[in-house]
Formats: sequence, C-alpha cells, structure tokens
Amino acid sequence: MANNLNMDLKDTQGTFNLGRPSGYIKDFAALPKDQQDFIRSVNRYKVLMGMAVFKDAFVEGGDPVLEHNGEVPFVYDVKNRESLQSIDATITKLMSKRISPVENLITLTPEERTMPNGTKFAVVSASLGATVGFSDGDNDVLQNFMDYVQRSNEYILKKWEEQNVERISDEDSAIVANIVDVQDFE
Repeated sequence: MANNLNMDLKDTQGTFNLGRPSGYIKDFAALPKDQQDFIRSVNRYKVLMGMAVFKDAFVEGGDPVLEHNGEVPFVYDVKNRESLQSIDATITKLMSKRISPVENLITLTPEERTMPNGTKFAVVSASLGATVGFSDGDNDVLQNFMDYVQRSNEYILKKWEEQNVERISDEDSAIVANIVDVQDFE
C-alpha cells in the first residue's frame, strides 16, 4: 500500500506495477493494441477504509435500510478519475491541517452518471466535514490500521523477493572475481 500511485510499486509477481510500464505514456495510441489492452486490464485503486454513516440508505429497489443506524465499517475501492481527483484534493486539505484522518469527518456525495452506451456509474465528490478530535479507542484503531498496512506490505515484499531472485551464473561470478581483488586487512 502506498500514499502515492505515481511511482513504481513492487507486486507479488516479482515485477513492478503488475507488469505495467513505468512512468507517464505520452502517446498511448501509438502503443501496440495488445500492450494497450494489457495496460487497461491492470487496475489501480485508491482504497479508503473507515467508519461510515449513511444518510437515507436504501437497498436496490428503494426499500430503506433499517439494520444500520450509526457507524458501519467500510472499504471503498476508487478507480474513477473524477472521484479520485476529488478525494485526493480533500485528503491533501486534511494533511495540510496536520491532523490524523480520524480527527476529521469526510463527506462523500455520490452522483449518478450515464455513459453513452447507457451504462450507469457513480462519481463521488469528497469534502471535509467537521473536526471531531480523538475519542476513546482511536489510538488503538490507528495502531491496528498501521499494523495491517505493515503486514500487507511485508507480505507483498516477501512475495516480490521470492519471485525476483537474481541468479548469477558461474561465468558472471568468474568475471566479477577477475575484476575485484579482495584482500583481507588485519
């Protein structure tokens, strides 16, 4: 997990970015079609985790949700570019306040959109809500979250190292030995 997706990220396959090329591709249309398709097939998400309070929540069909009154845990995978820009701008504002995310509410407001082919999707606008400060147990929640991120990253890095083992041939070792004169000093 990273704070910024604009860098090369190690993956469980022993590569970076799940095999996507590094950096910004200036002329995407000039790439071969199979490479374009591959790049499109690798999704990168911003993941938000936290507690949510839903206003006027309903299930498909329009019936109100009655079981959840109050906070519920959520994980939100964001891929839509417009939603990402709004969320990133809000997180930047939060970070400029130099407070932790649990000390401020963030309001996510969805807007339904329709693609030219009729497919519906949502764009989420984010904005800072009220500052709430720490409450009992927030330090434990933050520590548990940091532990979760650390364990996840350690798992990815371990898999990356297992898949990315460099093998030095005997010939390469001989060349290096001829170049480097190792001497013991006492």
